Amino acid sequence: MNDNVFNRIYSIFTGLMHPGELRIFHPNMHQNPKKLKRRICPVTGLDISMQQDNSKFLSATGVEWYYNNKPETYKTTLAPRLRDHWNKQDIKIQFREIAHLIRDEDSNKRHSTRRRIQKILAEKNVLFDNAKLIPKDKLKTAGLI
Repeated sequence: MNDNVFNRIYSIFTGLMHPGELRIFHPNMHQNPKKLKRRICPVTGLDISMQQDNSKFLSATGVEWYYNNKPETYKTTLAPRLRDHWNKQDIKIQFREIAHLIRDEDSNKRHSTRRRIQKILAEKNVLFDNAKLIPKDKLKTAGLI
């Protein structure tokens, strides 16, 4: 019992001293805590450490975690992403849709930029080469260079 209290106090102080690291204690790991890097969703900027290790974006499970554990964050950051017609659906469907919108927000930039560039390059009967007019950062965003 005392080790458990000590581990919790130690993890709180360690979290304050090293906020970029999350320390998890297992009852059999008194001396070697498992360090995990805090993972952040690139779209929302929210912590996704509660999800699977291979997650890149906030998933439906992560949205549900914020709904249950940090309702203020859910209300200010995640719920406004839903369109009105999804608000009438079951809460699990809303979680799934929010996660889908988060993934889309990242990929839509690449896809729409790529479509625009391909449309410009596919034009016939032009006086000069349009490819030279497309900024390099747009080509990089579209994944064409």
